[in-house]
Amino acid sequence: MVPIRYNIRSLLQRRATSLMTILGVALVSMIFVIVFGFSAGLKQSLLNAGEDRNVIVLARGVTSENESYIPHQAIEILRVRPEIATDERHQVLLSRESIAGVNISRRRGAKEFALLRGVDPTAYEVHSNLHLVEGHWPVRGNGEWVVGRRLLARFPYLQLGSAFHYGHRDWKIVGVFSDNDSARESEAWTDIEDLINDRHWDAGAAAALHIVLKPESAGEFAQAIKADGRLTVQAETETQLSLPKTPSGVTECDSCASGL
Repeated sequence: MVPIRYNIRSLLQRRATSLMTILGVALVSMIFVIVFGFSAGLKQSLLNAGEDRNVIVLARGVTSENESYIPHQAIEILRVRPEIATDERHQVLLSRESIAGVNISRRRGAKEFALLRGVDPTAYEVHSNLHLVEGHWPVRGNGEWVVGRRLLARFPYLQLGSAFHYGHRDWKIVGVFSDNDSARESEAWTDIEDLINDRHWDAGAAAALHIVLKPESAGEFAQAIKADGRLTVQAETETQLSLPKTPSGVTECDSCASGL
């Protein structure tokens, strides 16, 4: 065996090489820590947005809301499904939602994009972790936004009371919301009808439906929409949609066997 003093002497004689090797290993380790930490934080942020009783209905064959389109006729068929929960006013807990990318930079020629989500007023009940920090929710017809607290932290000029031009009109920021540290806190929200009118999208349609189901009815709901020949949609729970997919498209969770 080589005596330890020979190894120590070799390190001292090759100080520069040894130091570079140590720094290289340390740098690679630091990068792995940062990447895995970012990945874990992003996954947790997405999972925080999900609730087990909430399902997202998308067009069949797509994997995200920005790829999806659900026509008005299909929405009206789904709206009367008996598996959907109702609130105290017997209003179905179904929110039509559509998204658009918007450049929120106030500097000429600069591009700083955020996600603008148009929602029905029921969305504030469908997403039960959603809470107003200040201000009020958007009123239909008034061209109003609420911004997530993460978005506000990144762009402080999107403060309560400020005006912002997007599309064909000026909008006013009337509230700030939180959502259990979820990814939604990086979005701005407005009324879906105001967004549809401004973007000249199909009236009554949506990119996705966010729905609260009655307890133990997820499997029945999934089977019903698959069996209805009038529909070309699919449903997944919010938590399943947030989880990473395997190459076959199956979510990495045991509950996927429920049929959603």
